Amino acid sequence: MSFIDLKEYSQADIQSLIDNSVEESIHLDFKESRALEKNDKKKEDISKDVSAFANSDGGIIVYGISESNHCAGSLSCIDGEVFTKEWLEQVINSKISERIEGIQIFPVRFDGDLRKSVYVVKIPRSIRAPHMCSDHKYYRRYGTTSVPMEEYEVRDLFYRINKAELEIDNIFLHTHDQKNEDYYEIEVYSSIANCGTVPESVYKMNYYVTAPGGLKINRISWNTLEENNTRSFWKDGVKISSIGKAPLFPGERIDFGRFTIELTNDQAKEFIKNTSIRLVLFFQGGSVEKSFKLDQFFDQLFSAS
Repeated sequence: MSFIDLKEYSQADIQSLIDNSVEESIHLDFKESRALEKNDKKKEDISKDVSAFANSDGGIIVYGISESNHCAGSLSCIDGEVFTKEWLEQVINSKISERIEGIQIFPVRFDGDLRKSVYVVKIPRSIRAPHMCSDHKYYRRYGTTSVPMEEYEVRDLFYRINKAELEIDNIFLHTHDQKNEDYYEIEVYSSIANCGTVPESVYKMNYYVTAPGGLKINRISWNTLEENNTRSFWKDGVKISSIGKAPLFPGERIDFGRFTIELTNDQAKEFIKNTSIRLVLFFQGGSVEKSFKLDQFFDQLFSAS
């Protein structure tokens, strides 16, 4: 699971960013400790960066890491006695209009020392955009920076609240009861949700199932009464497409794109160890995607074998 998708954050998670020189992106930004200071200019910068993520596609700002060539370079810890989580929340909430719902701040204390803190600020893609910075400008993410928005971009965001906003929650694998001891049937499906304010009636999921050297499987199947699926093969994998049959209403979460892969015992273990799946969900308002490596399911599927 990527850093952005984690539900909690630890010292090891922060250190791994540095050890692996993780690169900043449109969804990830690193700020050294000097980014948090109690003057109006720094507070304005905080509001600019946070509002830019909310106005764009959401993401994470890590306060307490110095970047080098847009990569995580070294720790730059924050004194949590001076700059508390509550202080950072207050700056964000008071300097951005309108208030962004759903922001999470995760304090990470290195070696349990409050004076050696890192703050992971997780910002959602806001359906109530645009959000204005304290300098009375609107910002968005552009590559690894926050830039002022053009007038037409601001105007377009006012319509976001009246759109469906679909998301991919997770992917699930489990085995069917084995009718033949020589074969496994592994069922794959995902969970999707409508986080917007209007129903979505047109949506489609593509599963890109790939493995180095090509997939070794017996067959792929699905229940045609439940799913409207198609498939196409290429050298290293297969694309499976599922088209939604019923409207997805605001706040609704469903299991979607269910299919079954049949493999021999040897194929099954190799499949789980080496295969990755990229999910791309298309809907009228745009598209979202997530990638998963299946080796995370190995113990779950084969612990008893």
